[in-house]
Amino acid sequence: MQMPKLSQEFFTLTFTTLGSNVQAVSLLGKLLVSLEAAIGFLMTGLLVAILTKKIIGD
Repeated sequence: MQMPKLSQEFFTLTFTTLGSNVQAVSLLGKLLVSLEAAIGFLMTGLLVAILTKKIIGD
């Protein structure tokens, strides 16, 4: 697997919190993966809130 493709797969699976067979080894990598997973949760919640506000209205 090429590195950019592997990185994209890792990003997508981490951001969507599906998990991956690729794991971060260093402490910095683990912190960045944790931050990315948290951002994934927040972005999903934000999307739901925006769509709900648009459907229900002000």
